[in-house]
Amino acid sequence: MALRLRGWSNLVGRLRRGEGPPPTSPLDRDRPWPWGLTRQADPSDPGFVPGGLLPAPINLSYRNWTLVGLPDRAPIAQVDPGGWVTPVPGGPSIAVWVGDARRMWTLGPLPGWGVDEDLRLRQHRVEAGPFVRTVSERQELRVTVDVFPALVQGDVVFGITARVVQRAPAARPVRLAFSIRPANPEGHAPIRALSRRDDGWWEIDGAARVFVPRPGHELRLAAGPVRDVYSMVGGRLREGAVRRSSDARTSVTCARGLATGAEVYRVNLGPGESMKRTIWCGSHPAVGPVLRRASASRLFTGALSDWKGTLRTGARIEPPAHARLLESSRSSLLAAVGSDVIPAEDLPVVIAALGRLGHLRRAARLVAGGDLHDGGLILATVDHIGLGGDLALLRERWPAIRRAVRALEKAGPTLSAAAALRAATVAARWLGEPNEERRLALLAGRVLEELRSDLEGRSDVDVLAAVWPSGLVAATEAPVDASVRRLERRSHRAGVFDDLAGGVHVARTCWLGQIALAAGRSGAAGRLDYLAEHASDTGAWPAAFHPERGGVAGSGDCLGAAAEIVLLCRNLLVQEEGNTLHLFRGGDRRWFDGETTCEGLPTRFGTIDLRARQGCVKLDCRWRRRPRIVWHKAPDVEGRLVVGDLEVEGLGPELSTG
Repeated sequence: MALRLRGWSNLVGRLRRGEGPPPTSPLDRDRPWPWGLTRQADPSDPGFVPGGLLPAPINLSYRNWTLVGLPDRAPIAQVDPGGWVTPVPGGPSIAVWVGDARRMWTLGPLPGWGVDEDLRLRQHRVEAGPFVRTVSERQELRVTVDVFPALVQGDVVFGITARVVQRAPAARPVRLAFSIRPANPEGHAPIRALSRRDDGWWEIDGAARVFVPRPGHELRLAAGPVRDVYSMVGGRLREGAVRRSSDARTSVTCARGLATGAEVYRVNLGPGESMKRTIWCGSHPAVGPVLRRASASRLFTGALSDWKGTLRTGARIEPPAHARLLESSRSSLLAAVGSDVIPAEDLPVVIAALGRLGHLRRAARLVAGGDLHDGGLILATVDHIGLGGDLALLRERWPAIRRAVRALEKAGPTLSAAAALRAATVAARWLGEPNEERRLALLAGRVLEELRSDLEGRSDVDVLAAVWPSGLVAATEAPVDASVRRLERRSHRAGVFDDLAGGVHVARTCWLGQIALAAGRSGAAGRLDYLAEHASDTGAWPAAFHPERGGVAGSGDCLGAAAEIVLLCRNLLVQEEGNTLHLFRGGDRRWFDGETTCEGLPTRFGTIDLRARQGCVKLDCRWRRRPRIVWHKAPDVEGRLVVGDLEVEGLGPELSTG
């Protein structure tokens, strides 16, 4: 699986269209940039990249952010670790600043040189959902920024609520600014025309994008590589210098795409007093009058309530370890459903993860709308039917599956073709088409035999993919073991290092965990522990990360990575193999002896409820077919397995129903 360097491709496309900055445009470190770019421009930072090496400002060292959105709705927004909000991925952003009468500070790292001694910044999700809270403290001013989606007149808008608390012992003037910036977590995002309309809308390149219900006390706009609204409001640099300039315009243009603007609020606050302001990001001016009258707090509370309702449509899963990270991954996946940000190569694993989280209807919509030219999606479709038993959906997709399989037959023997043919064979059996089942089974056997003949000569990644998720090759075969050993030698602790990306590849690290589970070896829990250790504060992963810094390649809140985390966590709890349902296989004492609750968890055998407490595992099941159940636990430790009316007691390492 190739890593997607989407930032580079976006940049190259803009340059070819004449939309980006000149190729020699450096990153001006005295101008506010998103969290990653600001750090990357600092020579004392471990992620420093010399600006002269880049054709334009682009984030190579700290590629991470968090997705914010409503399930089943578009659009989706991004929030970077410094609280910058990008309402349209790839487009400009909104930054929040705070200050007193003379100076203004960014929430994240200050621009400029030197050490940012005042920086105190943290970030987390609210209710483990697609809502991000950033908290920053500067000079006895505490700022909390909430970013959340809301549905207003059928349109999704994104609220940015900033609350400032004055913690100094005496009253003083406080300023709060919302600044429109020509950048996002990936790099430069040109703004060539910027204006503030009288009705409260900011227009970016001719389109209404940001709505201000309450006008600020100051309105600032600037353009050009030298001028920036940060200097107009007394923006502070790291070495203590304060940028100052003045201007008074309501619209600007900039051929280099560096137009900036800011809405600034002023208030006098005594000790412990606070102020709160909300602005909105949207694309339909008709919602402006509604937002002017709306209560941001009520919309935020309503969005949280809707999110809890969304969670109730899936399975309740409370694992004995990493519950927060499982829920954060669920949040990212659900936020992306209905948007256009799920890459085609990630769609199969996203479908598999959503189904195992109990969100079968949402997974079914992705199955119904997927382009089945890819063998991985055929495999994901049949896997989804196996989880939910929805033969009506299979009948609907069967003609497309058959067309796709015929195309794959002509393409020659590939892993994708072998996996698709095997999955299509199962689908034909379920649909009662014995002739087609026999034809596909023979064809799948021939393709697989040809592939297996040169398995040792294939890349390590191909060998891994033949085991997980394809299931074409047993995890215990010699070529698989050799590939695993080679990858482990190139690993950082439990993380599989990818030389091309220059970092640990999250999905491949999970693949090695899945192969360990399938081979009956330990190590899967340790790989999940390693990834949890390197997750962002919001429980998000980039496609690949440097162990000492952060994201180095691919998307920041990578949906493929989130889905693989879900699948590894789920399979450490419950995993199907043939006619056996394994419980806690591959886990350590935290897993097989910890407290666990699962309700409404789909499996290929039916839906189960599982409770594990104090040496007892109890299963309540709605079987479609009854499996053998094996509980894996510590050797020589007493345990009790209860499945309906059947009870089994004994010592580990395994308790079984048959």
